[in-house]
Amino acid sequence: MKRILLLVVFAILTICSTVLLLFLISHKETRFPLPNNTDAASEIIKHLYPDAELEKIENLENFDDIAKYFEIECIRDPRGYSDQYLPYAVFLSESGKKYFIFFQPQKETGYEGGIIQLCIANERFLSNEELLEQMNELSEKGTKWSGWKSILKQFESGDSSGAKIIYFTLASQNGIFGVSLSRDDNSSYSIKETSFFPDDTLMNKPSDAKEEGWRPWLILPIDKQ
Repeated sequence: MKRILLLVVFAILTICSTVLLLFLISHKETRFPLPNNTDAASEIIKHLYPDAELEKIENLENFDDIAKYFEIECIRDPRGYSDQYLPYAVFLSESGKKYFIFFQPQKETGYEGGIIQLCIANERFLSNEELLEQMNELSEKGTKWSGWKSILKQFESGDSSGAKIIYFTLASQNGIFGVSLSRDDNSSYSIKETSFFPDDTLMNKPSDAKEEGWRPWLILPIDKQ
């Protein structure tokens, strides 16, 4: 009888310990690395992922969710230049692409609970001339907005807004373009206006872009090399 009682007590303790452990795991605070704005991503990141896996990040909403599936090793935080910028995480794929995940922090300090705002990926950023050439080609063809979005999404670096006129920002190798597109009666879009802000201006005088009505999110120069 005594032996049976001991077995029952042991089983109860085992179940309670398991439940407590699962509770602590599910409620533990996710820990993220400190931001690093100076070292190349290739020097920080040790884990590479297939593109097919990294593309799934677009389906996630919360920065904490990313940590369930990927090692977050590189966080950039350019808010020291302007509070209009967002922090972002960098991932490297096995194919050589860089993935940039912009998120909106929900706390004054730390990144826990951050809401994902934008995911972009590319093998390299284009020069100003290359990017302008692509945009002019799309404009001359009378491309629908979905065409603009699918081709230029890899360089998007901020909010896009509007209907009849669409405003968005695109990152080049050494700065950011603010672009406005006007829509014709066939729902095709052509360039109405472009403004260019060098990275040096975005870091040292970020108010220039804001005063002109643009809301770019800075991608640090080290990530565009």
